[in-house]
Amino acid sequence: MKKRIGIIFLILSVFFWMPLSFNTTSVSGVPSQIWYFIAPETIECVAISADGNYIVAGNDNGTIFLFEKSNNAPLWEYQVGMGNTITSIAISDDGSYIISGSVNNNVYFFNNSITSPKFPLWSNSSSNPIRAVALSSDGKNAAAISTGGKLSIFDTENISSPLLNSFTETSILSSLAISSDGKYIVCGDDASKVHFYNTSDKLWTYNTFAPITHTFNTIAISSDGEYIVTGSDDYSIYLLNKTFPPALKSPLWSNDTGDDVESVDISSDGSYVASGNSQGNFSLFDKSNSQPLWSHSVCEEIYSVAISGDGNFAVYGGNLLTAAMVYIFGRDNPNPMFSQVVDQNVIDISVAISANGRYVAIGTSGDNNRLYLYEVYSVQVGIDWLLVGGVVLVVGGIAGGLAGVRRRIKKRRTRKKRYKLISGPSISLTPIDILKDVGNKESLLMKFQEAKTAQNISPIKDIVLTPVSAGFVEKVDKLRLEPLEMKEFLEEMLALPPIERNEIIDRMLLVSGGAA
Repeated sequence: MKKRIGIIFLILSVFFWMPLSFNTTSVSGVPSQIWYFIAPETIECVAISADGNYIVAGNDNGTIFLFEKSNNAPLWEYQVGMGNTITSIAISDDGSYIISGSVNNNVYFFNNSITSPKFPLWSNSSSNPIRAVALSSDGKNAAAISTGGKLSIFDTENISSPLLNSFTETSILSSLAISSDGKYIVCGDDASKVHFYNTSDKLWTYNTFAPITHTFNTIAISSDGEYIVTGSDDYSIYLLNKTFPPALKSPLWSNDTGDDVESVDISSDGSYVASGNSQGNFSLFDKSNSQPLWSHSVCEEIYSVAISGDGNFAVYGGNLLTAAMVYIFGRDNPNPMFSQVVDQNVIDISVAISANGRYVAIGTSGDNNRLYLYEVYSVQVGIDWLLVGGVVLVVGGIAGGLAGVRRRIKKRRTRKKRYKLISGPSISLTPIDILKDVGNKESLLMKFQEAKTAQNISPIKDIVLTPVSAGFVEKVDKLRLEPLEMKEFLEEMLALPPIERNEIIDRMLLVSGGAA
């Protein structure tokens, strides 16, 4: 066997400490409009899928529209009845399922398939107008509240009988949210209370016991149901948690915003909270502090806010004199990265943002009744050549160790240098552990072919070997082999024709499971 295997272990130890990523992502640009759609009537509600590929909207004339991000022509429309306002709408993370509620007392559930005419998979009737709907991430669980104080919980896959459970409160339920997994549902009411449920039971009720009864206008819940944020016309927002004891007189914290809270939202993990009030004050909070990280006050009133799942971007819509305004922010900057007039003489604006914050949907109720789609940032994916260089070193090192089995390479001069232990933390790995993370063989071969010279692969002269364990060194020493320098091995691989190089790596992958 050729005198090559020793280098395998040292190179693998280098690679073990290197973060492996072939792709690098750069975010650039400023928000830009992708398209707009002029609706026949005012847009009352919008929602967007997690990846931004699907947008759904409902108007005040009873029409539901589904769009793809690539086109402002609806994929389909469904009319629930002329004049029957769509009060609320939601869409699953992948855009496959849509749920909506209407003042005609009905809940409608759709898939995104394109059929003509379009019909819901099922509908459910209540005794009162539907105030709000909510849908789990996978679209399998849903909830709706009506103005009569009824909460309905649905198993959406049971098309013939979707109603799973229902609860009726003595108060009017005013706001609704559901956790991503569909296990928890939370509602606010007009009697100073927040109600928390799972799909089978009511778990607790929080009562502010305010001397003047108030309404929880808006509510949101983190993905796991652990945190709930709600806003009230008592001017305050409240942060609660899932295990909140009913007897406790105070939530985790509350904040007096100075006017009626119209809209709130929370990031997926509950770390960040956004709120907007009727005095035009938009605030971003960290869950650990009742004081905002920052605030933005330009509009006269804020109608709707949204925050991305990762908490990195936020958006709100409000009015400024006669103009309908939208503002988009990065989490760490109180100055908007973008602002735009989207309509005139509005009575409402609805906003939604994709989970990664890349896309924003905006619906207006004003002179123009438009639905907009904006791209907040563009993404460019490329190759991190320094890290690829590290991968090449690993593949090259292993291939060099097995080269004697399948190839003829000119002899190198013998070196007397031996391996020695470098102090530091020990590691335990085998070639098969590393190979499963190395990536696509063809792409690695292509990098060799394109590199032409070792200098073009990576700045190998600057690479420093990382610590290895005594057991690791002992195993190498037992082989009684002598190492090659990294540069020497790379040049050797580059000198081979592509076919032979391919054979080496094939053999490496075949044998590596038993190499260590």
